[in-house]
Amino acid sequence: MEAEISDIISKSLHLKGLGISKRIASIHRNHTHSIDQLFFAGSGEILRHYHGGSCAEGTSILESDLDKMMVVPGVIVCSDVDAIQKMNCHIFEMNSNNCRPGFTKLTPVHIENSEYDLFQMYQKNIREMLEKDERGNLWFSSEKFHQFLLSIPASIPPDKRALPTHYRHGPAATCEQTDSQGYIAGEPGTKIEIDYSHGLLMEEWPEEAKEWITRQRHYCWPGKALVEKISNFDCHLVPVGDKSSNHQHLEWRISFLLCELELVWSFSDIQIQLYFLLKQILKLEIESLYPDQLSSYHMKTAVYWYSETDDITQWTGYELLDLVKRCLIFVSCCIEKGELHHYFHRKRNLLFEKFIDAKGKLLVLNKINHLTETILPTVIKLLAQPHLDRAWTKCSEDPERFLGYCRSHDFLGPSFSKLRYKNELRSLFKQVFSVFVSMVESKIETLRLQSKYFETKKTSEIDEDFFYFLIQFLDLRLGISFQKESMKDQNRIHIEMLRKDAEVFILKGTELDALSGYLYLATFYLNVNKTEMAVKVLKTLIMKHNDASFIYPGWCSQKKGIKVSSSICRQIEGPFIQEDTCVNNAVGFDVIFSADDVSFVPDPVKFECILVQNEFDDFIVIHPVVYMYFMMTITFYKSGNLSKTLENLQKLDTSVNEAKGGMQRFRALNLLGYCNFLVERFNSAYKYYIASIEETYTFGNFQNAAIYHIIIMIYYLEKIGKMNFNSKFSKV
Repeated sequence: MEAEISDIISKSLHLKGLGISKRIASIHRNHTHSIDQLFFAGSGEILRHYHGGSCAEGTSILESDLDKMMVVPGVIVCSDVDAIQKMNCHIFEMNSNNCRPGFTKLTPVHIENSEYDLFQMYQKNIREMLEKDERGNLWFSSEKFHQFLLSIPASIPPDKRALPTHYRHGPAATCEQTDSQGYIAGEPGTKIEIDYSHGLLMEEWPEEAKEWITRQRHYCWPGKALVEKISNFDCHLVPVGDKSSNHQHLEWRISFLLCELELVWSFSDIQIQLYFLLKQILKLEIESLYPDQLSSYHMKTAVYWYSETDDITQWTGYELLDLVKRCLIFVSCCIEKGELHHYFHRKRNLLFEKFIDAKGKLLVLNKINHLTETILPTVIKLLAQPHLDRAWTKCSEDPERFLGYCRSHDFLGPSFSKLRYKNELRSLFKQVFSVFVSMVESKIETLRLQSKYFETKKTSEIDEDFFYFLIQFLDLRLGISFQKESMKDQNRIHIEMLRKDAEVFILKGTELDALSGYLYLATFYLNVNKTEMAVKVLKTLIMKHNDASFIYPGWCSQKKGIKVSSSICRQIEGPFIQEDTCVNNAVGFDVIFSADDVSFVPDPVKFECILVQNEFDDFIVIHPVVYMYFMMTITFYKSGNLSKTLENLQKLDTSVNEAKGGMQRFRALNLLGYCNFLVERFNSAYKYYIASIEETYTFGNFQNAAIYHIIIMIYYLEKIGKMNFNSKFSKV
């Protein structure tokens, strides 16, 4: 019975949030590689950063922090200085004498004045971070390096925008930023912790870690191909010393970030679900009993060791709960012995100086023992899945009745594979759009570098479907940037060349998805006063997808689907997408503009862009159906077709109403108000602007362009002598 319930838990995890599975982890891998390689390409292939933590792994929850490690340019660390050739960089040699395993000190071998010196970028001399010990030996101080990091902005090269104050969090410089629009956390005004760490590149793996490459394994994980792949990854040193050392301020810790990420990405469905459940149990059941003793890193390490010492080919959903119990027992044994070996650096004990307090230790051990005996209700509780909670309560916590209840539910039976596929698509599209968010603010020089890089060096680390979206959006942003450049130029020939390039690149990007790619093209034609071309594109868009459905993965509506039928585009609860559907035709992304796109977008959208120029989230998103009917309304208005203008204005009204509950709906209300103003429906325009203002007060205190629209309308009415037709305007 427990095995069947375990399989239900595994299926439920596939559907939890955006899913916990190998496929979801692979989607996060694509997202991580895309972000990191876009940054590398945009820096001219000089600067590298890597994302880590649960967001990169695909095991994140809403409260997860964002982790990023920047590799310090112009610095290399070696274990044997005689074996390394002189390079145009700072060179340090590792010295692990009197250091606990996993830590080292660095002695300077060569200090170089380099063009790409991180320290010179911020008017700092690296020699100021060297420090002598009591014996007169000179070392690179991890403490001074970390203080230097805390004193500079996290972005490299320096950005003009002020960033929040950073504070120390292990090897990271951590800052807390407000997700004012709610685009990252999903909730406006949410505080987000972002950990920026900086790593020094090691010339080769530390000698002690090479045992991981060569050791005998009796089972299939990790396989030979995976071991060989990981053995070629870089290792780094991060600025944090051993707390028990007298020379903590001089010591650095060895980091296997890239190796550990690759292992998680190789996990099977059951491995990653096991890891996720252990993390949740730690967070919700154990951590508060004896804080700062166990971490998710310990749980991940436990899964690494358990996977290597067992036959994971036999692991299925039916064994999941039993595996959770066995891993908890393994962790309990490690706590009792006070020893958990680092997976790559076996001599390093991750429980060194942990659980010193005997009372606290016993409390945790007793709790783990209790959890293994009550694993089923524990897991159901921490999953926080309403359908499972209701079933467990309704069945009076009787496992047999619970199993029977779950068997009767279609979503865990015949429909499971369809629901899982749709969930995986939604996850894919959400991660893809997150990459778009990272690209939308890029300047034309950066976009050119990125385009050139991906033309010549398509990476095998990014799957084809994910790469397709990346390139399409890159083309769109290049086209938009060319058009913005043309509006700054004074040379007529240059303007024509830039506009031609803009049109070519935007046309290349129109197949981005079912809707938004063509909406960017229509925006371009409207921007260059080719109104009839804009109308043609919008008509083609509707006809092309008539009687079709798409997934909507965006933030601007609670309805997660879009359907086109009888030439009308509507928001729906969510369609099922056939597995043979071309992936770009299965999605309708939000339209996204940066604060810098003011010169490209239609008039009312300009206000929205201007008002986010000083925000952390300096971009805006608009639901594709809302934006489509907004564009249809204003293009038909400009072309002089009043009947079509009014027809599409009604459809815009419907689409804005359908978006109730969506994030930042006040922007959609402002567009609706503007279109009513165009056709001189002033009462309606005023009503929508007021509704927009009310939404900002209800869902968060945002800067809202509605007040500007009202002022403009008052000015216009006074100018034409109609101000007195309704006294309520004078009360604004």
